[in-house]
Amino acid sequence: MGKSKYDQLPYSHPYYLTDREKDVLESISKGLTNKEIAEVLKLSKRTIDKYRENLLMKSNSRNTAHMVSNAFRYGWLSC
Repeated sequence: MGKSKYDQLPYSHPYYLTDREKDVLESISKGLTNKEIAEVLKLSKRTIDKYRENLLMKSNSRNTAHMVSNAFRYGWLSC
């Protein structure tokens, strides 16, 4: 599989995350399901599904584990 142009940027990323995307990403990193995130943030599950889809695209990730790993790498999440 070919590398994207973002694979060459180890500690930065061109996409900006909204505050809501950051909330969703943090909840995902804590292991919450989309349904649980929706309940906590008082949004619909479909809305959370879309946030997750956008986060996967913005982080250039293939799955949730890869997304969380990239989020730490890009500085979107911290310990």
